[in-house]
Amino acid sequence: MLIINVFEMESAFSLKLNTDRLVNACLSRYFGKNLRSTMLKGFLLGCCCWMMLAGAVSAQKVKATFLQINDVYEIAPIQGGKFGGPARVATLRQQLLLKNPQTVTVIAGDFFSPSVFNQVENDGKKVRGAQTVETLNAIPIDYATFGNHEFDIPYEDFQKRMNESHFTWISSNVKNANNKGVTEPFYAGKTPVAEYKILKFQDQKGNAFRVGLIGVTLPYNKAGYVTYEDVIASAKRVVGSIKDSCDVLVALTHQSIEEDQAFAQALPEIKLIMGGHEHTAFYQKTTSATIAKADANVRSVYVHHLQFDTRKKKLKLKSTLLPVTDKIKSDPQVESIVNKWMNLAYESYRKLGFEPTEVVYTTAEPLEGTEYVIRSQQTNLGQLICQAMHAVSDNADVVLLNSGSVRVDDRLMEKITQYDILRTLPFGGSIGQVDMKGDQLRKLLDAGIKNKGTGAYLQMMNVRYDEPRKAWFIKEEPLADYRTYRVMMTEYMLSGRERDMGFLKDNPDIKPVTDNSDPQKTELRADIRKVVLSYLKNRR
Repeated sequence: MLIINVFEMESAFSLKLNTDRLVNACLSRYFGKNLRSTMLKGFLLGCCCWMMLAGAVSAQKVKATFLQINDVYEIAPIQGGKFGGPARVATLRQQLLLKNPQTVTVIAGDFFSPSVFNQVENDGKKVRGAQTVETLNAIPIDYATFGNHEFDIPYEDFQKRMNESHFTWISSNVKNANNKGVTEPFYAGKTPVAEYKILKFQDQKGNAFRVGLIGVTLPYNKAGYVTYEDVIASAKRVVGSIKDSCDVLVALTHQSIEEDQAFAQALPEIKLIMGGHEHTAFYQKTTSATIAKADANVRSVYVHHLQFDTRKKKLKLKSTLLPVTDKIKSDPQVESIVNKWMNLAYESYRKLGFEPTEVVYTTAEPLEGTEYVIRSQQTNLGQLICQAMHAVSDNADVVLLNSGSVRVDDRLMEKITQYDILRTLPFGGSIGQVDMKGDQLRKLLDAGIKNKGTGAYLQMMNVRYDEPRKAWFIKEEPLADYRTYRVMMTEYMLSGRERDMGFLKDNPDIKPVTDNSDPQKTELRADIRKVVLSYLKNRR
């Protein structure tokens, strides 16, 4: 076999030897002086030229990597420790950096709120996302865009979280609506949130390409201190201003899958959409772009490998969904931060009368609380909560739970602790019971079905919908408009704030039940979490 020392040849070229000297040098080393035929010289010269050309082409393919996460509400591993955990993501990031130092870590929104930390206090002040920000800082995250839940918290707390973040914020359509009615950027410390960033990636020889990164957020959960420009209009405006300054355009988005698809169609210049919001992994290649979303709470991450040919101006993109499991070692620094906050949460809840580590129930099958499932079908976790609510009712005919009350986005497995229930129902809140006419109950049940896939979808007890007959049944009897039914539901629903349920508020056909004959039931109804804990303890 003919073996040519490439390094010798490259050195010869770098010294600008002429063709004959190069070929003669190679022949002398490998074949001796008597085998310097013209044919062999030509063959060797062809090899030299081929390798030079191949080297030139490969040197023009510059690589970049994006590590994507989205929708992080839990800082500790979930599903009994088997999945998730930002400390494991930090390890993944380090591994990617070893393969490619030009690795960028991004988060596509939703991490300030909501979580079990909603009621946790530190030095007398609500935590409200401080635990997640410090954890993400330690990974560390490079770039972030807003999710709709960033604006759940009061402005003062929102601004504190912004100031505490060490990563760069990007938003093309979200601005601060100040008291003077003037729209201006939000700030993280003294740094304004940018509408875009242009990232430069290059190889050791100086070949480079530029990536334009934009961010957009759907106008949902609107807060008074936020104003939204139309997503597509703002993106077109920003893209129009930067497309000539970069080679590739990518977007961090926090909106529905359908909105991401429309976004890709309206902006064919964008080649990669790294999204969030649904909590469930998603991947699609459109005619112009790749749309990717990882699972919430870092049950998985997306890794996007970009290879750009600077000569041909062509992008090669490979996206891989990686599950984050207990097979990945946790980064010690991030893990210590997580443990600090978890200990704080436990102590805070102990002051509220809970014992987070107490095992209250053991289940043979996982209790299904993942958002994608519980917002679209009846689950055993939803049924369990409804049964617990019924246990403290005054002979309720129907029990209803808006699935948006359940925020655990997890499958509770084996030994269920008080902390598991606290993170399942982090908002707490009281339970109300009312007597309502059948026509109003039908309207309420129809609203739940209409909102399948959202937090307004209802988990139910003693209710069945017959799809072929398009009819509701209460305790296996057809729902009658003229009858009065006793219905138990969350106070949040009764307030009329849930989607399409505004008619529940101040409705003369809906009368509160004020039977306080059982003081223990009355006391428990003040906090749905205590209702569920009491029910589970009695089932042990």
